[in-house]
Amino acid sequence: PDSGMAFSYATCGSPDYFDIWGVVQLEMCRSFEVVEKPYPIMWLSCWACAFVQQIIDATRRFEEHQDRLSMGQRVYLAIQLGLLIAETAENIKRISWGSGLFWMNYNLYVYVFINSSVFVRATMMSQVVWDWYDAKLLKHAVLHASLDGKGWNDEMRAGLLVLIFQFASSMGVFGVICLTHLVPALFVYHWIFLTVAAGLVKSRSWVGLLGVDPESRSGRALVMGTNSFLSCMGIQVLVTCMVRVYAGEWAGGYLSPLRTDFLMRRLDVWYACHLSRGFCLDMFWDRDFVNLFIR
Repeated sequence: PDSGMAFSYATCGSPDYFDIWGVVQLEMCRSFEVVEKPYPIMWLSCWACAFVQQIIDATRRFEEHQDRLSMGQRVYLAIQLGLLIAETAENIKRISWGSGLFWMNYNLYVYVFINSSVFVRATMMSQVVWDWYDAKLLKHAVLHASLDGKGWNDEMRAGLLVLIFQFASSMGVFGVICLTHLVPALFVYHWIFLTVAAGLVKSRSWVGLLGVDPESRSGRALVMGTNSFLSCMGIQVLVTCMVRVYAGEWAGGYLSPLRTDFLMRRLDVWYACHLSRGFCLDMFWDRDFVNLFIR
């Protein structure tokens, strides 16, 4: 009563959580193939990406120059960037920009984007770049000698690659989102930012406490997985909270957007959206799932 949700005896025993918990997440899954990602799923995705990257990094052993990125790593970069741009364009087209107020549609797109695997993968790739920087693999041109060759150092190359993956992969949209949502969130929920920043600073020492050398291949994977999870979740929670603030959820209190974000990250709902048919070939056509665990 008074919650705006309808129930019926026909759906009480249904395994479909969308029938029970309401239509909002069902429509989000149907329209955008995206739902809020539970923390365990984000954790597994970030760690899977970290260890896959170390496997790809091992291809340098088959090349003459092992102090720079291998051809396989360069090709992987290009493929990732192309796919991320294509999927960003697809998500933009899914928004009905011509109907309703522009700000409401934009706020909806921000919510879809920040919960999509496009954002997660782009942030992971930024952490991959910093891993290459720490491993001193950016001493030579990455794109082309005429672009980032003479006069460029490894710090400049790392910054350029992060800009490409974090911003160009979203066709510049993430830059706008930073201005409208992320920067305000850094002030409103500054303690979240400080907590995440502290975790990023301490991640290498945490790995060292486990008895693993942060400079070893396994240590680099542990650091990358931890940093990817912290940065993905930190930015995602901050931006999502501002989406909810703009939607009026502050009426329920300062912590109301955070509480709602936590409650919406349901593992059963994510499973129903992406793996309702079980582990079969259909999941390889689910781009959001593939971006998280396979690509």
